[in-house]
Formats: sequence, C-alpha cells, structure tokens
Amino acid sequence: MRFQSLFEFFAALLCILVLSLPGVAAADGNSDEQPGISGPVPAFQQRGEATRLKENVYVNIHYPIFGIAFLDKAVREQVDGFIKRNDIASFPPKDEDGELTPCELVLGYDLYASKPGILSIAFSDWVYTGGTHGHPGYQAFTYDLRSKKRLRLKDVFPHWDPAREKLVPLLKDFIESEDTNCPSLEPADRMIAPDATNFYLDSNGLTLAYGMGYAPPPEWLCSSISLDRETLEELGADMRYWEERQETAR
Repeated sequence: MRFQSLFEFFAALLCILVLSLPGVAAADGNSDEQPGISGPVPAFQQRGEATRLKENVYVNIHYPIFGIAFLDKAVREQVDGFIKRNDIASFPPKDEDGELTPCELVLGYDLYASKPGILSIAFSDWVYTGGTHGHPGYQAFTYDLRSKKRLRLKDVFPHWDPAREKLVPLLKDFIESEDTNCPSLEPADRMIAPDATNFYLDSNGLTLAYGMGYAPPPEWLCSSISLDRETLEELGADMRYWEERQETAR
C-alpha cells in the first residue's frame, strides 16, 4: 500500500491501532461520551477510545467494565465483534485522487436495571464508510447477575406459546402504525423467537431491539419496540424481573 503523505500513513496506522484485536485501548472513566443510566445499575468504569484522524475520519468506541468476570467477558465479546465486523485493513478509504474519504465508526451503550441484580446493556453503533448514508446497529442483552444467566424471551415469558400468539399481531400492528415503510412481520418474527436475547428491561417494561443491518433509513424507526408493564402482565410475563411498585397512599 502506498501513502501520499506522512499524514495518510499515520492516519491509517492510528485507525489500525485503535481497532485491531484484541481491543481498543483503555481510557479513563471521565469521557465526555457518557452512557444513559436507568435503575439500580452496579458500579462500573468506562473504557474506550475516541480518535479523530481528520474532520470526517474518526473512531469512537466506549464500553463498560464492571469487575464481574462473566459480564466483562460478554461485554468484551460485543466490542470485539464490532471491531471484527468492521475490518479496517483497507481503512481509511480514499477517493480517486488518493484523498481520505469519510470513515466513521461509533460504538456506545446505555445501561438499564429493572431491579437490583437484573442488568441490561444496550449497545448502539454507527458505521459510515462512504455512500449516501451510514448504517446504525442496535443490540441489547440482559443478565440475571445472581445466576450469571443471559435471559431469553422464554425466561421472561414462561408460558411461551400463548404469549407468542398474542405478541405476533401486537408487534405487527405496532410496526405498521409507526411507519408504512417498515417491514411488517419480518422484524416481529426475529424479535420474538423463544431463544431471542436482543432486548432490555427497565423499570417501565421490556424493549425489543431489532438489528437493522443495512436497512434503509425509513426502516430505522423499527429498530426497537417497547412493551409497558401492564401489557407484559397481560401477556403472562414473569413480573419478578421487575421491582414491585409501591402503592401511593391516598
């Protein structure tokens, strides 16, 4: 590979150093890229790297470390998966004149806890390597910290078959009401498989996350669908995954 200048050489080198396995370099927990936090989330430190190589060429990766071995391993796998999916052997891309073209790789996260001991991490990413628009990604997972178990939908809905019968039309109607450009049943089918783990729990209910991949922008509205606690109870969800609500005295 030939480089037109020392800048291009160091730009490519920096991008490779930041993204190559086994992972990004550690940064202190005082980054400006702070996650959203909801509920009794356990203590954590933020790690990651934010590197701007040029005005429109940058990498921004952040993730939490909890000091809980099995959980940190799961987080690390998510980060490494993002890095591996976005192989940067040929990054940053260049145009016909050899100039660096836009290259944006962003990975962030939010933390949710529906009650102590139940933790959800929702990763969101943005990848742009040229073209009319970039592509978002959305992936969540939820752990029971006491059992060290990654929860599946059939854990949340122990009576799976009757719950699924109600979920399919419910999600289909929701998606179609949001935007007619959204695919109607396909994301619902992916979201509600019994072993599906792509969801998070917060104090208000359950949110299903749909990995959009290379879907066009009109479909991005379908990237998540939330079900409130009342709906979940009607569907037969195990409400022990949420804190009991205290009745307000009248």
